[in-house]
Amino acid sequence: MQNNKTKVELSARHRIEQIDIPTGVKVISLVVSRAKCKDVLLELIDNRGNAKGKPLEKCLPQIKQQGIHALRFMMNDFSIQPIDIEVSWK
Repeated sequence: MQNNKTKVELSARHRIEQIDIPTGVKVISLVVSRAKCKDVLLELIDNRGNAKGKPLEKCLPQIKQQGIHALRFMMNDFSIQPIDIEVSWK
């Protein structure tokens, strides 16, 4: 499977973003544009639609887990600093 990339941009106006992950992905890499990212929650969504959320900071730099169907990024309502997140998978 080839390496794929996508970019997620969260800001005060656009706080939630979800990306679908292809079947068979084993490693997801995350690169963020700022060091402090406690204000962003990452939910790992499995094939059944069950979501498990963690602060984005705890998931850096890689997620090594199979069966992830989608990633949902959610910025805290009180945060005003934008953040760019580069997501790649193999």
